Amino acid sequence: MTNDTSASTTLSQQRAGAPMDLPTAAITLLRGIEVLRAEIASTEHIGTTELRALARISEGHTLTPKQLAAALGLTTGAVTSLTDRLVESGFLLRAPHPTDRRSLTLQLTPEGETVMQRINVNFREAIMGAAEGATKTQINEMAGLLQATATRMFESAGAQSEL
Repeated sequence: MTNDTSASTTLSQQRAGAPMDLPTAAITLLRGIEVLRAEIASTEHIGTTELRALARISEGHTLTPKQLAAALGLTTGAVTSLTDRLVESGFLLRAPHPTDRRSLTLQLTPEGETVMQRINVNFREAIMGAAEGATKTQINEMAGLLQATATRMFESAGAQSEL
């Protein structure tokens, strides 16, 4: 799938009850996440890259700009611009690094934390809503499959530390 038409076809197949193979279902899930991310970013009046940055920072509670750049695949200059926008929006705070005078830490403000909590609740509700009617065993099996898939992808990309 390389275009929106094929994504629409896949969603049409799903709505019609047509079976999907596993890779197609995974691609459809990723597209669904992209659409949801864009909608959330729009609601919060930020870009999707800013939303990804907030999510990364919330995972670790603090990151340095260099760590954020590596996590997002951006240059440090791009991260400076991105963090400027997030600080200006009230979602992010820059603070002196506790052990490195030449560096800063990036942390969410209370408003940024609230946004991420709301996003996480909505995401969890969407996932669990989709799992309605599934048995605990089926949910555990799916969780195991998703974890194994993520592990395989991280290892394939040489990014074992992402887990």
